[in-house]
Amino acid sequence: MDKKFLEAVKFYLYIVENACNLLIDYIRNKEQIYIINKYDLYDYLHKKHVFEFVEGERKYCFHGKGCTVLINDKPMIDWDFGYRSCWCGVEPFKMALTLKSSSYKDFNYYDGKYIKKQCEQYLSEKKMYYYSGQYYIDLIKFNYKKIKFPIIYDKMIIEYNGISRSYPKCKSIDKFIKKSNVIYEKINYLKNNYTLVFYYQNNEIARIPYNDIAYPDAAVKIMNGEIIKPHIVKMWKK
Repeated sequence: MDKKFLEAVKFYLYIVENACNLLIDYIRNKEQIYIINKYDLYDYLHKKHVFEFVEGERKYCFHGKGCTVLINDKPMIDWDFGYRSCWCGVEPFKMALTLKSSSYKDFNYYDGKYIKKQCEQYLSEKKMYYYSGQYYIDLIKFNYKKIKFPIIYDKMIIEYNGISRSYPKCKSIDKFIKKSNVIYEKINYLKNNYTLVFYYQNNEIARIPYNDIAYPDAAVKIMNGEIIKPHIVKMWKK
């Protein structure tokens, strides 16, 4: 995959993530509520029926799938919310607008058609995948490692952002382990990771990071859908 393309995508994702984190900090401080990730932000926006937010010189305008950030009434950042915990994927024309507004160093990435052409090429090479109008880099195919889960265990505790929940050994966990033969090699560099802590007879035997953008799709469907249910993780406190 072309280095310049990777750098441009990384820069775009950084801008969007930073804009989202600034908004989360603002809401958390203003409302004094527990909100730390995309799932929490979704819940807040839907429950409060929020369509606009003004934070300093920034105006967040939420549209059908995502958000446009205006600075001094000029569109500067635009994205559609992404798959699972991804803040966004690559929507070529929204990425182009954002990079142009940010005076990105490579003028080629001011053109949505240019970005789309590259995305389609990498899609055909199976280095990216397409979901609901956006392109995503397949992290596992790009850089992966094999991982060994414990064979014998009797309990798994999931830790996340200072809270935790315990699960006894069950079929769902066993199915997840079988589907998790490889993961993204640099998972420890990702943000908002969960930690899966395995025990046997009250002794800790393994600590393994988890992030739903770093595991095979089949494994994520089990972990997110049957075990963690990340959209209600804040309920662990209750």
